[in-house]
Amino acid sequence: LAGEATDPASFPVLDIGAGTGRNSLALARRGHPVDAVEMTEKFAEIIGGEAQRESLNVRVLQRDVFAATEDLRDDYQLVLLSEVVSDFRNTDQLRRIFELAARVLAPGGRLVFNTFLARGGYTPDNAARELGQQTYTSIFTYPEVAAAAAMLPLELVSDESVYDYEKEHLPIEMRWLVYRKADWHMAPKGDGPSRW
Repeated sequence: LAGEATDPASFPVLDIGAGTGRNSLALARRGHPVDAVEMTEKFAEIIGGEAQRESLNVRVLQRDVFAATEDLRDDYQLVLLSEVVSDFRNTDQLRRIFELAARVLAPGGRLVFNTFLARGGYTPDNAARELGQQTYTSIFTYPEVAAAAAMLPLELVSDESVYDYEKEHLPIEMRWLVYRKADWHMAPKGDGPSRW
């Protein structure tokens, strides 16, 4: 989406839960002004240090995004949450993100996030939800996401499977790194001591 901007300098980005800056720094290198919100002090320092070293237009806000919002812009073209929604525990938190996005996005701006969605017709029981929460992979259903966005000036424009997207767009060595079974398990075992 950021690549569609003809003038990156006029395409501001809000990166919520920016981590160590993987997305914030890459977008700033393309010329986008980026506000990176990160709660973890060390991660915020890493982003700030990299941005300063490279003279990038990144403003680092070390805090919970909901702690204060008055210094956020109201014309972001992109609000990004990568690997953040999976930490949420309930749809109220999802609603708060949607409300924030509705306040800070410019008309036509986009909210982009990834989450674990239950397949149509499946409703996770309490055990599945608790397991997801314990492993930072909270599961939401399509109706829950729709309810969290209800009555806000947001419109769903894309719903893509990360697996399918990566399968199509990433090089094979990136795509299958997690999914391939290691070959070492089939190697003949010698009589010598184990390397492990």
